[in-house]
Amino acid sequence: MLIKSSAQASLFKLLIFTLIFNAIPLPDYMLVFMPIWILMFLSQWLVINKNEGIYFIALLIGLLIDIQLSDFLGQNSLALIGSLLFINKVKKSFAFSNYTTQQIYIFVASVIYLIIYLGIFIMINGFYVDYWILTVPLINAIIWPLVEIFSNRVIHRSFF
Repeated sequence: MLIKSSAQASLFKLLIFTLIFNAIPLPDYMLVFMPIWILMFLSQWLVINKNEGIYFIALLIGLLIDIQLSDFLGQNSLALIGSLLFINKVKKSFAFSNYTTQQIYIFVASVIYLIIYLGIFIMINGFYVDYWILTVPLINAIIWPLVEIFSNRVIHRSFF
């Protein structure tokens, strides 16, 4: 695989790490608390790089996550695109703000993701939702500083 730029290399590494983090086996009761890794990593990538084709990339990565998690195809893609629209709108403020403001932006993007995801889930499966899933935006906001440090140190450093 020929990777031409550091943005493409970091996107490739982001995809690999996201698929690995999503594949971590957890007990059933812990699955509802699993953070939305792809949203946090793609948000960091979007802030650092240009947004050329980011929505198509979000569509493809969302479909891969849907296949990996055996979800309805397009559910994660649509939620991811909606969240990245918000992150793209606040991109300049996000890049130059402190961790607390970034955590608020990640919280809002996670709420947007969850609303779209649960909206599709409820339309298809009915209103059989584990209410603990509503804590995921808070979990994303809490672990955001660790994700950003990991992302800056491992993913965005050029190894290729």
